[in-house]
Amino acid sequence: MDGSVVFQAAIGEETAEPGTKTLLERGYDGDYGVVLEPTSMRTATSEKGLAWYEITVAGDPSHASRPDQGSNAVRNARPVLDALDEYDDTVRERVDDLLGRAYATVTMVNAGTKENVVPEKTTITVDRRFLPEEDVSAIDDEINALLTEVAEHHDIEVSWQRTRTYESAAIDPDSYLADVFRRHSAAVADVSEESWGIVASTDVRNFINDAGMEAVTWGPGELSQAHTYDEHVDLAAAKDGLEALLNAAQEILDGDNA
Repeated sequence: MDGSVVFQAAIGEETAEPGTKTLLERGYDGDYGVVLEPTSMRTATSEKGLAWYEITVAGDPSHASRPDQGSNAVRNARPVLDALDEYDDTVRERVDDLLGRAYATVTMVNAGTKENVVPEKTTITVDRRFLPEEDVSAIDDEINALLTEVAEHHDIEVSWQRTRTYESAAIDPDSYLADVFRRHSAAVADVSEESWGIVASTDVRNFINDAGMEAVTWGPGELSQAHTYDEHVDLAAAKDGLEALLNAAQEILDGDNA
């Protein structure tokens, strides 16, 4: 066996902070990368990207006893929400073989300061899940064009900003690394060896896009458990995962891909 294993315990993955990226830039890299996430030991060779957009619809505050004196930002937001629904329908037509559909989901709407005050602004948050074939700058253009058209047509003031970005990432589904992990996962836990992609966003993008490494997302545990009450990984699954991980690492370090 010839080689070394670098273990990274980086923070900030949930908030798009550059923990993993910084470690890679400082030389803690390698030929291959594995991001440990609960994939039921399926080997993900691609992942969706994620962009969060904060859209602000302006109004003009007034006392609610004189509502026509102001401009209600909640009412002004209605055509924006309708346009975002249509946009979601459009992007859902974009489909990746491993990752499924793209989405544009309104996840938050905030407005108002007091019960008797016509709100001066409404803030809408959109979670945009995009495919490796899509480019975030092009998505910016789509959002901007959509909101510009709505603003002009309804004579309202709308602004937006992209507040967080996770790039999409993908490697060849038939890569050596993916093959090794699929085989050893199947041997230990009878896991499917079919090509697969993960719909969540992980730091694997930093290994693939920033460091130019071949990398996969893989690990024991169910993705459906993530961010839920009593989040956990079954001990038997963790044991199987450790065995498969050690076996895969052994094969790679032995240089069986030579």
